[in-house]
Amino acid sequence: MPEKTGVGIFYTSVYGNTERAVLLLNEKLQKVGVTTQVYDLSKCDMSAAVAAAFEFDKAVFATTTYNMDVFPFMRDFLERLAERNYQNRKVALIENGSWAPNAAKVMQGILEKCKNISYAEPVVRINSAMSNENEDQISLLCKELL
Repeated sequence: MPEKTGVGIFYTSVYGNTERAVLLLNEKLQKVGVTTQVYDLSKCDMSAAVAAAFEFDKAVFATTTYNMDVFPFMRDFLERLAERNYQNRKVALIENGSWAPNAAKVMQGILEKCKNISYAEPVVRINSAMSNENEDQISLLCKELL
């Protein structure tokens, strides 16, 4: 069972565009009083990020499509969660990809091993850089995560 109500936000970003989306979502969540913690999986201690994922009742996983897969740090993180019986959580997905975003599908595939995962809508799909539509989707996602 989750230890606290809030949102753990876990991401990887290659050129900073996925990070911008994550920081916008984090700002919106904090503005309405939601407890959040943000982890850049390419820079943080992976064991601390895994522990944090189990603390919160909701999570956001945001990453780029990388060779039709997900960025390696995100794959490693999600596989660690699945190995440790991650379950009973609401999860939101943000994917980024220039010509063929595939990260959300891959993340869901990894999380299929986990029990009782519900997905927040919408899945935010960024095509390289954030658009006005993406900002609107992030606002909707913020409401889903309340």
